[in-house]
Amino acid sequence: MEPRFEGKVALVTGAAAGIGQAAAVRLAAEGALVAVNHRPEQDPAGTLGQITEAGGKGFGMPADMRDPAQVTRMVAEVAGRGGRLDYLVSNAAVNQIGRAHV
Repeated sequence: MEPRFEGKVALVTGAAAGIGQAAAVRLAAEGALVAVNHRPEQDPAGTLGQITEAGGKGFGMPADMRDPAQVTRMVAEVAGRGGRLDYLVSNAAVNQIGRAHV
């Protein structure tokens, strides 16, 4: 049976710990290339290690979700590195009211 996310590219925000980390590991274990978003001062090594242990592939993607310019850069970089962006798990605990400019 083929993993259900084989060949897909996913971005998980707030993926350095907790629910975001679990989502990132699961997506990678099921075949997705996962961009592990984390705050610039955080280290994504724990999540990336779990992804590797699960047989998946991922890469760190620092960006402060409160900064629209960093978010725009992050999305463009993930899409460029993965060739596209299929899934977004918006897990970071940031609640801004306004329009998204992606």
